[in-house]
Parts: sequence; structure tokens; C-alpha cells
Amino acid sequence: MKATLPVIVDIGAGSQDMERRSGDGGLRYWLSERASRVISLNADPSEVCVRNPHHGGNQRSFEYFEYAPKRLALYAVAGIKLVVAGMSKEATVSAVTDAFRRVVLTQRMIE
Repeated sequence: MKATLPVIVDIGAGSQDMERRSGDGGLRYWLSERASRVISLNADPSEVCVRNPHHGGNQRSFEYFEYAPKRLALYAVAGIKLVVAGMSKEATVSAVTDAFRRVVLTQRMIE
């Protein structure tokens, strides 16, 4: 089935856990087929940990879940890599919004 609208996939703990338990690379392959539309946000792990309230500031827990080999494999397929290190939340939102707009416009031009 072909999606007629843009699809947003947040690569979170659920996707990592799915890949770890099943050993299935299905999500990675699905994303790689759409790499030109996959956006990855990159920053120093310590900076990202501070921004992420789900780990309670526990850097070790954060790195275990967010930078595990299976998760890194998912991040690696992104065709668009945004470096948001040192950016304010507002600037980060703006950069992501701009990237999303470019993806949507490019996709519309292809169709």
C-alpha cells in the first residue's frame, strides 16, 4: 500500500525494543527504502540527555537505550541529518520544520 500523505515515524523505545526482541530489521529496511525522506537529529549525547525527561538525567540509561547498536542502525539510514547541537528548542523546532517542509515539497514534485 502506498501512503498518500507524509508519514512521520518517531524512532523511540518501542521501535528499538521490537528490533531487539525479534531480530527483525523490517523497520530499518522500510526506512532505508525512503531514506531521502528520513530525518535524523544529531547532537552530543550529554546534551540530548538533558533535553530528554524520560531518563531522569541518567546518562548511562539514556545512552543504553538511545545509542544502542540497533538504534544507531535505524538512525544511519536517514538521508537528512540535522545537527542540532547547541541550538535552542525554538531553533531546533524551526530546523526540523524546515526539513519536513523540504521533504513534503520534494515528494509532491515527484508525484
